[in-house]
Amino acid sequence: MILGFHYHIPAIKKDNHIYLPGYLGVFLDGLASHCQELICYMHTPLSNEMYKMDYKITSSNIKLINIGSHINVFKRVLKHKSFLKNIESDIKQQKIDLFLIRAPSPLLPFITKICIENHLKYSYLIVGNYLKNLKETKNIIYPKRFFLSLFYKYNKYYQDKYAKNSLLFTNNPTIFNEYKTYNIYEIRTTTLREKDFYFKKDFYKKEELNLLYAGRIEPSKGIDDILSAMQMLIKENIKVIFHLVGWDDSKNEIYLTAIQKKVQQLNLTNNFIFHGKKSVGKELFTMYRKSDIYILATNGDEGFPRTIWEAMANSSIVISTNAGSIGNILTDRHNVLLVNKNSPIEIFSSIIELLNNNNLRDKIREEGFKLSKTNTIEKQSIKMISIIKDYLRNE
Repeated sequence: MILGFHYHIPAIKKDNHIYLPGYLGVFLDGLASHCQELICYMHTPLSNEMYKMDYKITSSNIKLINIGSHINVFKRVLKHKSFLKNIESDIKQQKIDLFLIRAPSPLLPFITKICIENHLKYSYLIVGNYLKNLKETKNIIYPKRFFLSLFYKYNKYYQDKYAKNSLLFTNNPTIFNEYKTYNIYEIRTTTLREKDFYFKKDFYKKEELNLLYAGRIEPSKGIDDILSAMQMLIKENIKVIFHLVGWDDSKNEIYLTAIQKKVQQLNLTNNFIFHGKKSVGKELFTMYRKSDIYILATNGDEGFPRTIWEAMANSSIVISTNAGSIGNILTDRHNVLLVNKNSPIEIFSSIIELLNNNNLRDKIREEGFKLSKTNTIEKQSIKMISIIKDYLRNE
């Protein structure tokens, strides 16, 4: 089977190798291991996005087709015909058996229309909702918010319209329920391979508690709440270090700067380490293995963050807000400690309980590790490709 693929995240070819962000690269490598060929139609990164191209594709049967620069969303939509030339040409020449689009994505309506016009089967992997994300994103000026809202409504309308005659996948139970009358399957997206798991029983070594957050650095991630919980721990004479791993996409790294100022204001300079962005794989997994507790204090509408799987697979105990689909997949006090959004006191109390309750701590670590073992890129790729092949055979 020859599979076409598009997502708006950019990729680049250099030194005869394809590079792109790690979370997407692992996913594509997994799919490619069960395909004759995987053709990726993707944008080239802007100069300020090159640092994200940190994963080198390992599969020899992945082909990258450049569809144009990753300019802003409005320009891509207005100039969509120029971005679709290579896609339309390959579809018309019947070079692809099915086109998979990770959604939502700005070019989704236009690519789908080409597929329909040329009688090519298509599939969506729906991982989020533009409109919900927009509502939760602050500091967007009104004119931009207004036009983004219009476009997102337009994009969602066509995504839903075209989804009725397609094969759908999602990693989010909320989205699964939204489309449950469609031809939809729930999968789990992950960066974990069978070889990536690491079990340990060490906790709170040398009376120094290591907390970790990894991912995008933005207001909705609740990093302020983690800092406030740290201050409470220090007042209880607990030696704690908060390791922050990730990146801030905002102009001039506004939120990261605000976080660093708050660290100084709360007198937490000696208890805070910013590590910057770490590559998916050994570099990032090492951070989980050195941590005692992974904290996700998000106050947004998450799907199911891949970082939770990564933390559990590397024996870091997870404390998370009960956001998005997290509470649908994890069980409080069994494989996670769930807290309410915007509640530093609950984060603090959960940490104290883990320090004092050995049985609970061991149970959460072991059950989280066991659950993460069910979610590897090998298992999920086989499941997804098998469903696609059955869909093509039965149509």
